[in-house]
Amino acid sequence: MFKSLEERAETITKLEMGRTFSQAQQAGMKAAAETVPQLQKQWWHAGHPKRPRLNHLAMHGQTQPVDKPFLLGSLSMMFPRDPKAPISETINCGCEHVPWMEAWGKDKKALPIYNERGEEIARRGPRTGHEEELVGKFKLGTVKPRGGA
Repeated sequence: MFKSLEERAETITKLEMGRTFSQAQQAGMKAAAETVPQLQKQWWHAGHPKRPRLNHLAMHGQTQPVDKPFLLGSLSMMFPRDPKAPISETINCGCEHVPWMEAWGKDKKALPIYNERGEEIARRGPRTGHEEELVGKFKLGTVKPRGGA
């Protein structure tokens, strides 16, 4: 699983630091929602560019009220790295959730997807409730699941 004790420690540290950041971001949005009517949150996929989680790609661009979880099938997460989510959905997750308001979504430009260096690697169209096809490196069907299937 891990090549060394140092690699394990780094992975755990990144998860816990990211989780703490996401929890703080969620608390800040919750406080802001008390004074900013109709404030929502939006999921941004920003994870591993070579082995993205398809669930996280599918949630990219999803908006929810600040006090509601992001949803995908039976997966429910209040924010990236939510401690209530399965570890398979949180470890090495690089996603973010950001404040969002419907007025900001009027721009029909596609949402960018960035890698860990901040480089745009793909775009996803605006959310309509139906899955739009991804373009770029993560076009649906081009990412092979782990295990060689």
